[in-house]
Amino acid sequence: MFLQAPQEALLQTLTANSLRWSENTPSLDCDNSFIPPLAELVSFAALQPVSGSSESELLKLQKKKLRAMDIKDTLDRLEDSIGYVQDNISLVAAKLAIQSLDSRL
Repeated sequence: MFLQAPQEALLQTLTANSLRWSENTPSLDCDNSFIPPLAELVSFAALQPVSGSSESELLKLQKKKLRAMDIKDTLDRLEDSIGYVQDNISLVAAKLAIQSLDSRL
């Protein structure tokens, strides 16, 4: 259960980029009613892979994304996304702890 990224590489996610994207007002020449509100965009921004994710973790993420598309209420989707992020933080912390212990042995 080690991070597959090289040890000198920083832990990277696309979440920060996704959040920046969701905060930018699109400059499209279209009816603004087709552009989702900020909360709607942010509710999907957290559903990004973490570098070094295993195949099973990527599959879990894919299932989360599909489930998020079925959730009609933005607040419910935000809460579900926050839960996913919290689980990811715990998983990454555990992987880093194991990797740190392994490098000391």
